[in-house]
Amino acid sequence: MALLFEKFYYPLHDKKKNHWNMIAVIIVVGIIIPFIVFTQKDLGTTFILLSIFGVMFLFGPILKKEKLISIGGVLLLAITALVGKYMITGEILSDAQKSRFDYFNPCSKYETGGYQICNGFIAINDGGLMGVGAGKSKQKYSYIPEPHTDSVFAIIAEEEGFLKCSVIFLLYIVVLYRILNLASKASTLRGRYICLGVAVYIFMHIFLNLGGLFGLIPLTGVPLPFLSYGGSFTISLMVSLAMVQRISVETKREKIRIPTLK
Repeated sequence: MALLFEKFYYPLHDKKKNHWNMIAVIIVVGIIIPFIVFTQKDLGTTFILLSIFGVMFLFGPILKKEKLISIGGVLLLAITALVGKYMITGEILSDAQKSRFDYFNPCSKYETGGYQICNGFIAINDGGLMGVGAGKSKQKYSYIPEPHTDSVFAIIAEEEGFLKCSVIFLLYIVVLYRILNLASKASTLRGRYICLGVAVYIFMHIFLNLGGLFGLIPLTGVPLPFLSYGGSFTISLMVSLAMVQRISVETKREKIRIPTLK
């Protein structure tokens, strides 16, 4: 997406050229991978990928009027695709995916769907302000499924307490702020959009993981950045931050400057 925005920057602002063929390429590139992931019934990752594409598209070099028309067209296409899927398969979401939307009052549905979230609540409540102590969590033993991945924050809250967990939130804010600040100062267009995409990538993982853990949104099972165990996610995070670091190096050297329209 970042490379396409850089490539089409001048043409998209040239009123004499046809913009729709370039916009079509951007949209196809942006939605093809989320579509493939959606067919594999991974709703959480699909939402993250669509969020990255959506934010980059909104902040992209496309004219405002064309953005609105494109968004309307994509929504119409998505509705048509969902209706077609329902007519063919008889369902849009699987039963497991539908059950995740019933996330209100999880402790009242302890045995039918609220087990994991409710035990997360218990862990966070037991931690209090100062926590029960490192390694002394009770909920991670047979109560919370996969405590080292989806619900790792609940265990940290139980052992370390609210005050120390607040530091984690502050560190997340610092990381996101520095990435977005670099995006505003990047010396290349692709650097600007890569930083923006990485910031959305990290933020959406934090939002979906903690939002599901706190019972504010459906639990999706996405990992929490820098804390959850997971090989492929760790590699993805390392690669993303390596690109951001490279953009920081390029910006300091200022080898290339962002072009300006005359």
